[in-house]
Order: sequence, then C-alpha cells, then structure tokens
Amino acid sequence: MAELKSRKTSGETEEFFELEYTGRKGLLCSIGNIRVMTDVSGVEDVTLDVAGEISAKTLPVKIGDLPESSALRGKRRPHMAENGKECTLELENSIPFGEEPCVARKIRVEEKLISCTLDIRMRASCRVKNISVGGLEIAGAVRKVIFPVENNKEVDFEALEEGTVFYDEKTLPALAVFETKKSSIAFAPGDDLWRWEFAGRFQGTSRFLMKKEDGKVKFLWEIFTLDPGVEEVPDGRNIRLTYLLSWKEKRAEKVKKLKCKTSFNMASADFQESFRRKNADETLAKTGCFACQGTENILKKFVRQRLENAQEGDCFAITNVVVGECWNASHLERAKAKNLRHQDLAALVDFRSWAKRQLGRKGADIELVTVEDSPLKGWMGFY
Repeated sequence: MAELKSRKTSGETEEFFELEYTGRKGLLCSIGNIRVMTDVSGVEDVTLDVAGEISAKTLPVKIGDLPESSALRGKRRPHMAENGKECTLELENSIPFGEEPCVARKIRVEEKLISCTLDIRMRASCRVKNISVGGLEIAGAVRKVIFPVENNKEVDFEALEEGTVFYDEKTLPALAVFETKKSSIAFAPGDDLWRWEFAGRFQGTSRFLMKKEDGKVKFLWEIFTLDPGVEEVPDGRNIRLTYLLSWKEKRAEKVKKLKCKTSFNMASADFQESFRRKNADETLAKTGCFACQGTENILKKFVRQRLENAQEGDCFAITNVVVGECWNASHLERAKAKNLRHQDLAALVDFRSWAKRQLGRKGADIELVTVEDSPLKGWMGFY
C-alpha cells in the first residue's frame, strides 16, 4: 500500500489529511474518523463515510442504455495541498461501448466540505433519449431528511414505508440534510443551476427524486428525458455539473468565540450595481454575488492587503455572508444569455480555499461568518 504523506510542521496539533492507494487500485483520503474512498463497490463509487455512522455514495451515470458500471477504470490521480489541509482526487472512467462516452470526477476534500465536479464527455454522434447522472445513496440509520431553505421542511424518514418517494421535483433542493442520531450529511448544488436544468432547452424534462429503498435514501438525478412525440434526438454534448457535500458530528464541542484581527462586512460594503445579485424579477439585492469576478476581486484585495503583516495565529473574517440565487449571466461571463440562474455558494467556497492557502503560509486563517438566520450556518465550514 503506497502512501502520500503531507508536510507537517513540528509542534502542530491540528489534524492533517492522509492519502493512500488501496489494494483495489482505488484511493483513500482520511482525516480523523472521516474517510473518502474510491472504487469500493465499482469504478463509479466514491464514498464519504462519517465516523461509520452515515455515508454518501455516488451512483453510476447512465447515458441512454450505457451504464457507467460497465466502464473501464481510467486514471486515478491524487493531489495533496502543501499544508496537508486539502486533498484532490481526479478520477476517469471510459465506457467501451457505442460512442464510448467518458465520465470524469474531480473531488476536492477540505475542512468539513467536499466539492465535486462531474464531467460527461460525449461525441456529437452520441444521441440518446435519456441521461441519468447517477445521484447519491445515503446509508446509515437516517432518522430524518430536512430541507432548510424550503421552509425547513422535515421528513420523518424512519416512519416511511419502503419504496416511498418523498421528493420529486424538476429542480434540486437548495440544501438537503440527511440526519442520524449522531451524525449528518448535507447536499447542495454548485453554482451551475442552469446546467442541472438544461433539459428544457432541448425538448426534454429533468427529474430529481428521493425515495426509501432498502432502508437507505436513494437520491436520483435524471437530468434529461426526451419529451414524448419528439422525433429528432439532440446531438451528444459535454456536460459539467458541480455539487457540494458537508458533514457534522453531534459530539460535545465547545463553540469557540471567534476573535478576528480585522473583518470585511458584506452588509455594509457598497457594491456597484453590476456586481450585485439580480433577482428573478430583475430587482437587485444589496449584497454582491460571489460568482461575480468583481465581487471576488474585492474580497481577494482584502486578503492581499493583510498578507504582508499577517502573523501566526491571526484570524480574519468575511462577515454577514448571505448565499443566494442570482440571474445575472454576465457574472458567469455569459453576458449574451442575459439571464442564467445560479447560486454563489460554490464560488464563495472557492474563494475561501484560495484565501486559506495564502494566509496559511503566514500561519494565519480566515473564517466566513453567515448572518444569524442563515440555513448554512455550521455547514460547509461556515462559522
């Protein structure tokens, strides 16, 4: 068993990721009692295990009649950040039938968060009437499923009968929490909501559902089914989708009081109109959209201005963070489209990863502090 070791500073008391190659030619990334494993039950399998209490496993992609479970294992490339606090796994599987589509995943694991990018590469000649991008299987003694953004809707999973479908929509939930007695896992889509919902542009429909099957949650992502009666099947096209997973352990912990040297207050910052979040009704929110390059530049400037004088143990913060939807396509460098529905959670997470790497070289850190009533408080590594 080969092991990639992260660099550790003498006297450091923090936990670091450990990265190993497993006997099944897969990869294992672990920190404490959190494990992220690949190739456990098949080439399509990436599993997050939280203390043996609850797990989330990726389900196979299916392109027409071609299942990813029949794919050939391709590259498995691990990368460890210099500070040992971030690990990236790059995986690729090729289906050796039909037009030979390829499925690739990039899994970035950091503190209490996994960022996933799923790429499906298809030739134009790969014309199919339906595409499933798999989904997740949540295993463990799940007691309830909570949808915090949708009026904190709560489903008593234990009381459901086998086969019960309890979520069936054309869009993904903004946040879904799967909870056991001791641990929980949360799912959120990335910033590319318009990609998850592309089916309507090609005379098709999308469907996202959750059901109870064998005591587990099956969360299925059927992103394209050609509408009945449509004769012309669209050309194959590359698809990229992103999503986030986070976890919590319900153990006795003292919530440390955040002591920051300086902070950037999102609520009082004066963002120019083109940076601000645009609502579906064309009105503008006061806060900037984190997916906008202009907003990102302002936040990065805040970090860079403090780098030179940052010292060991310093903590900086972005406060009054509000994550939400935006319809301004120019934030995605797609101004010709005018309106594209996206949320800026993934962009904010990417900024935080960048900031932690920069400040970490000086032994400093940064925290993202959400507003008090945010459904994301305590999730995705937010304070």
